[in-house]
Amino acid sequence: MPEQIRYSLFPLTVYCEGEPVSKITWVTYVYLDWTGELTCVELKGPMTVASNTGVRLRTENMWRKTGVNWNKPPKADWVEMWRFTLEAADIEAMLSSGTYTLTCTSNVTATATFSTGVSNTLNAVTRANLQIQVQTAGLTVLRVDIQSQAWRQK
Repeated sequence: MPEQIRYSLFPLTVYCEGEPVSKITWVTYVYLDWTGELTCVELKGPMTVASNTGVRLRTENMWRKTGVNWNKPPKADWVEMWRFTLEAADIEAMLSSGTYTLTCTSNVTATATFSTGVSNTLNAVTRANLQIQVQTAGLTVLRVDIQSQAWRQK
């Protein structure tokens, strides 16, 4: 299956696998196969990223249709349907310091029309999880020490 999550390294305050990231890109792929002469296919549905605390970071309505904004998809193969990117600054603005699981959910409905005039619809849902850590500006350490020194009289 194609890679679902991509990120670029840059020193910011959002971390994935212990490394700072500047952005996180989620990509929805679909696998289509059919019998007969496909004349048109439309794919649509929501793609949402939310944290395990219930904060919705982004939702987009995916939409691809052959002949409008998409070429005819390859038969029996994975093809990219939709992608979006969240910048680290946007994630930091929506989540406070802490460790989170981000879940991207894609709910895709495919409607296909064939040369015979027959049309049918299928639906599929997938999810991908990504653990991140957010470190916002603030104190991280405070230590206090006392040392004594005795002075002798001369």
